[in-house]
Amino acid sequence: MSYDELWRNGHPLSWAWFHLGDEELKEQYRDAGQKPAQTEWLTSMMRNDLQYALQRGEFVAIGVRMPFTIDTRPSLLPFTIFDHFEQIDWEASTVRNHGMEFASVRISALLDLQEDAAPPISSPVKSKSGRPSVQPLLREIVRELASDPHFGSLLAKERIAQVGEKARKQAPNQFRSERQPARQTIIEALRAEGFWASKS
Repeated sequence: MSYDELWRNGHPLSWAWFHLGDEELKEQYRDAGQKPAQTEWLTSMMRNDLQYALQRGEFVAIGVRMPFTIDTRPSLLPFTIFDHFEQIDWEASTVRNHGMEFASVRISALLDLQEDAAPPISSPVKSKSGRPSVQPLLREIVRELASDPHFGSLLAKERIAQVGEKARKQAPNQFRSERQPARQTIIEALRAEGFWASKS
């Protein structure tokens, strides 16, 4: 599939965080209705999840490199452009970072990126395969926390917070931001260890 086709079929960045988000979070978002604080928190969580999924190469971002000229075509954004949350303008679907700016950014599933559309360098597919999984570490942390009999009775967000805090303490060089590890990554570890019967 060409970059033009990927762009046409992709989700605009302004709403991709919802369309590609965790189903449970999406349900909570719908149920939140007219509760601004809750919808803002859920929006932030889903945007964070999408940002880290893009960094890991789980999705691809296609956009128009600025400044625009008559010959400008949609092109693949390097995954490194998503390493600073504040450089993403979610409402405008633009990303600015590392001296580059992309507008009209859309998000597509990685499986839509065929070999004939692969970039010459810094392919998200190659990057993903070269990064070790953090799941073994997170699952071990979940097991350690589960030794406390009260852990299983915590709210979902409290379990996520405890795993994230412990992960940052044990591996500060790997998880350097308060947003790391990504929420969805923690959920995967909790689910694998049987601790994702979440409570609201």
